[in-house]
Amino acid sequence: MAVWSEINVSSLAEVRRFDADFFKPEYLNVDRKIKSGNFEKLGSFIATLTDYHANGSYETLKSHVSLLDNPDFAYMVRTADLEEEQFSEGVKYISEHAYEYLSKSKVFGGEILINKIGSAGKVYLMPELNRPVSLGMNLFLIRTSKEISTFFLYAYFQSFYGKKKH
Repeated sequence: MAVWSEINVSSLAEVRRFDADFFKPEYLNVDRKIKSGNFEKLGSFIATLTDYHANGSYETLKSHVSLLDNPDFAYMVRTADLEEEQFSEGVKYISEHAYEYLSKSKVFGGEILINKIGSAGKVYLMPELNRPVSLGMNLFLIRTSKEISTFFLYAYFQSFYGKKKH
């Protein structure tokens, strides 16, 4: 049985996307339910939204950052590490110079990390590792403002509505 959605062109401009998956009826129903309440937009609770590439072009990043297999100054968190909850074996490191160069993607623990590639949209809560950590190449990082708990936002992303909306 075919499933279809009817969308006004003005809706496309409002959401700034037109991929078919976004307009599945189940997603549209979730969107209507969320918009019918008196809610704040997620953006008003984000203090920082960044990724690895916020630090420069591919060319400049390549000239300043080398991934290392042996322990060095900073650990670089990757999706595979988050999936396995393994932060010490088979991981990647970067030098102190690279860590300082990647200043826009330093990770302190307690942030929300979102996969950009592969299982795009999968959400993780970064543990505190008590060492310098930098964000891997295929992740977004969200630091919340003081008005909302990071744990609450993480729980929302893991909920039915959060998974359907993001």
